[in-house]
Amino acid sequence: AQIKQTGRTYTIVWKIGEGQQIGTGILIDNVLSIVFTAPGPARPGLAVYSVTGDKITSGVWTSLGSQIVAEETWSPADRH
Repeated sequence: AQIKQTGRTYTIVWKIGEGQQIGTGILIDNVLSIVFTAPGPARPGLAVYSVTGDKITSGVWTSLGSQIVAEETWSPADRH
């Protein structure tokens, strides 16, 4: 994922396989909350991440209308 501060909000772009998701987030205390969508017919979603220092460490997300909450842990990507 790439995260860029844009004024008081954040723009987040996730690259997942050949596709991508784009989101807009707000940071309050140590919590980054993001609304996101993927191109095409995918439903928008909400992600909420814990921020430690200047790094996202873990979070949860769901899609509009879903009854499931998925968990994920972030780690630095290898850069080639």
